[in-house]
Amino acid sequence: MKKSVFIITFILLKVLGVYSQTINGNILGQDGKGLGMVNVAALNYDFRFITGMSTHENGSFSFVLPDSIKSCFLTVSYVGMKTDTVEVKSLPQNNLVIRMSSDARMLEGVTVVGLRQIFKNQGNIIVADVQNSILSKSGTINNLMNQIPFVSGSDGEFYVFGRGKALLYLNDRKLYNANELNSLSSERVKKVEVITSPGAKYASDVNAVIKIYTKDNPNGLGGNAMLYLRQGRKFLDVENVSLTYNHNKLQVAGGLSFNDIRALQKASDYSEILRPQSVTTDDVEMNYKGVTPNANVEFDYKVNDKSSIGANTQINWNKITHDIRINSLVHSVAGMEDFSTSADNISCMKPLKWLTSVYYLVNLRKTHLEVTNDLLLGNQSHLFDYVEKNNSQVCTNGMNHNFMNSFIADASTLLGKTISMSYGIELTYSQEKQKFSFTEQNIETSLNASNNERRQLLKAEYVSFSYGVGRWNFTAGLRYEHTKLNYYENGVKSDMQSSTYDDILPTVDVTFRNSKGFNASVGYRKSIVRPNYALLNDNLQYHSRYEYVQGNSKLKPTYTNSLYILASYTNLRVIGSYDFIDGKIMANRGIYGNEQDVILTQTINLQKFRRMNIGVNWWQQFGFYTPYIEFGFGKQDFKYEFMGASTKYDRPFYNFKVHHTFRLPNNFQAMLFVNYEGKNYEAFRMHTEQWSTQLSLGKSFKGGWFMQLSAYNLFCSNRNASITYCGWVRQATYNDNDRRNIGLLLSYNFDYKNKRHNTRVKTSELNRF
Repeated sequence: MKKSVFIITFILLKVLGVYSQTINGNILGQDGKGLGMVNVAALNYDFRFITGMSTHENGSFSFVLPDSIKSCFLTVSYVGMKTDTVEVKSLPQNNLVIRMSSDARMLEGVTVVGLRQIFKNQGNIIVADVQNSILSKSGTINNLMNQIPFVSGSDGEFYVFGRGKALLYLNDRKLYNANELNSLSSERVKKVEVITSPGAKYASDVNAVIKIYTKDNPNGLGGNAMLYLRQGRKFLDVENVSLTYNHNKLQVAGGLSFNDIRALQKASDYSEILRPQSVTTDDVEMNYKGVTPNANVEFDYKVNDKSSIGANTQINWNKITHDIRINSLVHSVAGMEDFSTSADNISCMKPLKWLTSVYYLVNLRKTHLEVTNDLLLGNQSHLFDYVEKNNSQVCTNGMNHNFMNSFIADASTLLGKTISMSYGIELTYSQEKQKFSFTEQNIETSLNASNNERRQLLKAEYVSFSYGVGRWNFTAGLRYEHTKLNYYENGVKSDMQSSTYDDILPTVDVTFRNSKGFNASVGYRKSIVRPNYALLNDNLQYHSRYEYVQGNSKLKPTYTNSLYILASYTNLRVIGSYDFIDGKIMANRGIYGNEQDVILTQTINLQKFRRMNIGVNWWQQFGFYTPYIEFGFGKQDFKYEFMGASTKYDRPFYNFKVHHTFRLPNNFQAMLFVNYEGKNYEAFRMHTEQWSTQLSLGKSFKGGWFMQLSAYNLFCSNRNASITYCGWVRQATYNDNDRRNIGLLLSYNFDYKNKRHNTRVKTSELNRF
């Protein structure tokens, strides 16, 4: 490792160049006066980002560029003004004057500011301009994210079509607590970037990245307060307040949030062992209650024009309770009922998490260097109590303690006019301890008390090169990961459950763009999903009298080789992927030992199979009306044994979104969303179709106030089902979810329009282009 660090350091020092050429000038408004806080970016001839800044209060700007840059483009943008691009044919260049013109116009009493492109493709990245578009009036972060092409999800978990669950960043800070997004409204968001094929700098298990950037912080004191209320079967409320203070080179920010989430869900389960035949059915009603307070404080200090330091610390302590009533639990053999009861379950989790991040950013001539360190401490208690009406009882008690420290050094360097290099190292150590105990009364189970520990060390090195020529851009990267996982049982290392992995992960991307609005990116990526600690635990967990759950100490990683494409022409987008999957980790159903009436749910590795997805998205602004249409298609080529025969699970699936947004007079905005998820297979598990709708009416008020009233799924069924077919087991769960509800959002912002750009914003993935 020391040798690797030395090599990277040597490369860093060798490629440092000297900046000596300057461009300076002034940006003027229509009145001929200087415009402050205008975004000015320098791009080279393949439109790759070189550097950027915001103009001073008098409209002046000044760049220092490397000797290798002989000419460039300047792009200037400002809210309410037309974005201009000018060519600078020779360097240095002094006293440039660029005059901007207004891009606001009136349409039947409606002010339409800049009917610009809401979404843009930059290589394999989709960029959503939230601040300057109708997206800023979406309301909740869930509403906003589901209007971005190929993104879906809710409550801090968002998915990219064909890519899976996305890793989330907020202002270039990795989110370890996704609940932090619940306190964010769309009016605070500046832009969203969706990276559909992450580069070598991202961990091996990352298949998509979503970066959310909030509006630039104000001079002086600024802030936001938000209240969200929702009434369904149960009442839910979310409150948040955040403040930011800027003074010269210092920024201090903090926030408090409190979520009180309640839901009532009903379900029925049907579990059948087909040989010998036994059937278990239940009728369940679950009350969910979650209380999640969070607090965070951060600062950023700009040491000089080339470097800044900062830190962020946050703490969240939650209490999550599931009060589960089993109205009936019935077991029968060969059609004859032999057992019937009812039961009450209580599951209570109390997670506590403290995270502190520190960072240092510096520009060293041609190189931009970022150094970050994340420290995470946490614990979680989990109490589960199962009581049947005949006084049979099982009570389990689990306690987890976890620790993580992650150090990352990431650098990007211009090697010339058309070549750039990114490289870095990552060292992450994590430790997790678990204690498990139980008691049982009037019933015998196969549970065992345990005291387990996992220690993992990840060492990673990565490098990627980007070469631009004309309208083409070529990127190739390589990531090496060494992962050592040690597993301990009662203080003794278990060699069977300990593993060491050495993996080389290539990425390749080719991008083409032309001046007529066409952009296409194709590439390849290899990814790995390694089994986590809980899945490597062989201890049995009690689910019910007739079902146990167990991990698998022999699990291997899942390897996926993916070919992908992302293309766009004006407002039309296409996304596609073809995946070769080896060893997918999946929960299998089987018969437990010699117990002919007990189902064992155990995690296993599946055999190789293939999967393909393709999606199309289109949107267009017609004055006050903006339609948005998305269609997706997918299919897997998968076989698995069911009832003693090899069975195909290859039914195609379809989904679509049809969204309508209306900008109305007097700062009103209406939205009507209709979404459909067709019947689909995940390996041997089938999910039934699901419709969802949303009708919202929002209004912006003077002084930074915004209010939105929404109705969700009023004419849609709450019901859906998942059915598993494997071995000699058929198991179905029919859910009746708490989906029909009314929501009210009220938010207040002050002093967020006075832009300030010396806050912490690390290098964006866009800089590759």
